[in-house]
Amino acid sequence: EEVMAGLCAKLAATGKEQQQHRDVGTIGLKTIVADLGNSSAAPRVVASLAPKLTAHITADGGAADISGDCLDILLAMVTGYGALMAAHHEPLKAALLGYLETGRQGTRKRAVACLAALTASMTDQLLASTVDAA
Repeated sequence: EEVMAGLCAKLAATGKEQQQHRDVGTIGLKTIVADLGNSSAAPRVVASLAPKLTAHITADGGAADISGDCLDILLAMVTGYGALMAAHHEPLKAALLGYLETGRQGTRKRAVACLAALTASMTDQLLASTVDAA
């Protein structure tokens, strides 16, 4: 938990001189997600990371590099552990749909990929609302 919090803090570093810290955070979080497998820690990791990453993509004010990194990590999480993220589907869906309208091209593509992967584990009702919204 402490390691993930530290990596999330590095991920939010802004400015050119902080690029190395952001890269460390990104690589570390991607590694944690990739190495979870069927571990008993997976639900805790997902429950801890999903709201933090969703908050980063919602509140970073359009910093494309931070958003892109967060979207990449979220895509890995959704692809491997989408069902474990059920409690976070609604806020994540809202954040991703926001990128379809206002995001830059690169982040918009990442948001579309993440949203597409998320639909595989959504409830029927949430999927219908997503289709209606998009």
